Amino acid sequence: MGGGDGHGMTFKGITVHQPKRWHSVTGKGLCAVMWAGGIPGKAMAMVMTIRYAVEAVAGL
Repeated sequence: MGGGDGHGMTFKGITVHQPKRWHSVTGKGLCAVMWAGGIPGKAMAMVMTIRYAVEAVAGL
């Protein structure tokens, strides 16, 4: 099932087709969205951790 008409790259007997342009562009776009979304998420987790640690020490 991995090839179709024989065009592409063959590795260990399986031919893998070249991806369509829309597939490559969509994949790179989604990668950028997930990567950029991870930065604010990590920053928010760090701020919340520090906040809870300060509240625990201060007895709030």
